[in-house]
Amino acid sequence: MSEPIFWSCDDGAESLSHTDRDEAIEEHLDSFWPPYKGREADRIADFLAGLPKEMSVFGYVRTKVTENDLDVDAILEASVGRLEEDELGDPDGETWDERMSADQVKAVKDAAQHLIAVIIENYVPWSCEQTVEEKFDPRAWVVEHHPEWLTK
Repeated sequence: MSEPIFWSCDDGAESLSHTDRDEAIEEHLDSFWPPYKGREADRIADFLAGLPKEMSVFGYVRTKVTENDLDVDAILEASVGRLEEDELGDPDGETWDERMSADQVKAVKDAAQHLIAVIIENYVPWSCEQTVEEKFDPRAWVVEHHPEWLTK
């Protein structure tokens, strides 16, 4: 399994922007700070009291594109089929593969299969899949990563 490239404390996040696990945790914990209403010591105590005993951070990888996601016939329809719809096709209805020899049809289909392999190799999908859930103690995380939050 691939290492996560995005992190979030939001289970099933729709938008991912953190490429660092601790940045995702920091942003999430920052939302627990209560508004300032007086003594800073009280605010720190309220912050700590508002934290759950355990939280999760989730790792995401980009969705993998596979051959099942692409179809040779659909690629041929979108390319060669388009030529057929223009003025290049047979007005009597004979299709491109009926006008070619078996070797020519095989060459075109092999090229479409190669195109699929190139797309799979190079396409970067926008969508991601959650692959990791790590539990952590938010208080311990603050002590380790941001002790200055406890002495503001």
